[in-house]
Amino acid sequence: MATYENHGWKLRVDASLLGFGAMAAHGHGDALHVSVWDGELALIIDPGTGGYYGMKEQRAALAAWEAHNGPQPVGGFQTPRRLGTFLLLDHHVAPRLEDESGRLTASLQHEGRDWKRSVMIVGGGRICIEDAVTGGSAFDLRTRWHLAPEVEVTPAGEAEFLLRRQGRRWRVSFEDATSCTLMTGMASRRYGSFEDCQVIEVVGELNIKSVWTRE
Repeated sequence: MATYENHGWKLRVDASLLGFGAMAAHGHGDALHVSVWDGELALIIDPGTGGYYGMKEQRAALAAWEAHNGPQPVGGFQTPRRLGTFLLLDHHVAPRLEDESGRLTASLQHEGRDWKRSVMIVGGGRICIEDAVTGGSAFDLRTRWHLAPEVEVTPAGEAEFLLRRQGRRWRVSFEDATSCTLMTGMASRRYGSFEDCQVIEVVGELNIKSVWTRE
């Protein structure tokens, strides 16, 4: 896990093990996930946990790869497998994290392919996040960006969206994307509490660049 702060931005990059100990207890599919704040305002969030008992469907959904924004195949990862409230099998290996003069790069070897995400703050007003996959045959790459429930999202082009929160504005554009879809997801920022949030699903071939810019 690493945090990166500069020019008022704060980023958290997940490059940790799946979970605690041999069972990977409390494990979520969040390898290579990135959360982003501009000042005190959260933009891109981790969806949370929901609860452990009496909330089986919500907990499983919030812990899944699809609820986090790391790069993954369009059909989703098939592992790890959840066998109970805490137990997971077929763990992924520990991701790697490198800092190259302010450019954070997290990488993960999983299901026969190499997944890589590079994060960099550019010129103060922009964040650039690059996702790539190598290994195996060419196939589509998917990223789902979960936004804080307070963020309003408006399409602004074929692969571009305008974000608004508390009178402030940001623009996000996706390079090398073959499709961008706005959908509704679920967030749980407090135990046992659930909210809708906007999700931008981006699909590309082997590389996608996301550029988040202050307006």
